[in-house]
Amino acid sequence: MPSSAPSSVPSSAPARLAGPGLLLAWLAACAPVAEAPGEMPAEAPVEMPVEMPVEMPAETPEEALPPELAEVRKRMVQGAPVAFADMRGIADRDDGYAAWLLAERLRAAERWDLASDMAHYYAVAAASGRSGGVGGLIGVLEHPDFDPATVSPERMAWLEQTLLRAARQENPKARGYLVDAYTAGAPFGDRTEDAIALLGAGRTGTSAPLALDMATGMLRSGPLDAPSLRQVRQLLEIAAADDSLEARITTANLLAVLDDRLLSDPQPGDLPHALE
Repeated sequence: MPSSAPSSVPSSAPARLAGPGLLLAWLAACAPVAEAPGEMPAEAPVEMPVEMPVEMPAETPEEALPPELAEVRKRMVQGAPVAFADMRGIADRDDGYAAWLLAERLRAAERWDLASDMAHYYAVAAASGRSGGVGGLIGVLEHPDFDPATVSPERMAWLEQTLLRAARQENPKARGYLVDAYTAGAPFGDRTEDAIALLGAGRTGTSAPLALDMATGMLRSGPLDAPSLRQVRQLLEIAAADDSLEARITTANLLAVLDDRLLSDPQPGDLPHALE
């Protein structure tokens, strides 16, 4: 099913190593403005009759499966061929391993007409802690043939919550993707404040570089109004904890110039020393 409006989120190019002079030049241009696997089996296409809830599923123990599926799962774990319908039956019981295999099978067959289900099964795998689940889900969301408009709001919420859970567990892929997605406005909407909050809640080792990348990306985007400059300042405060000396120097220089710019329009919480 071709996508009428493909929406992918490009990965942000690291800006940490850009020279302080170049970054300060960006800031100088930001004067505040007025706010205005082979062939698919012959079974019926995969269609999810009910949207999955946001709660994270647990791995399905074999004893919880019907006897015939428990036997199939044993063969599946041993690497034996398993029918598509049987694998789906196990995956639909929130079995992370079966869900990952099923998603991989759909992707290998290039069934992008079933991209929504592919993302769903990767999300089930990610939620159960299966390696490759988060990366697989992000790969689907970034693929040009994935169209968020073809996915129900309930499923999109489930996919987002799965990535948020992984990001809060310090998964760098999930955090980096969500920051880019929230900043770009796709596929979850324009959520700059949520991106900043996500970075602020993370460990400095992973959040600081992302915060500096996001801050410099905003500065490169063109003239910013005062609220946007305050968002940049929030990001630079997170970036100030970077382990890299060069990044800390760059951040300190940007903060100094940014504070001078904001002194002309101070707001509560911006610059306490300018208000007292």
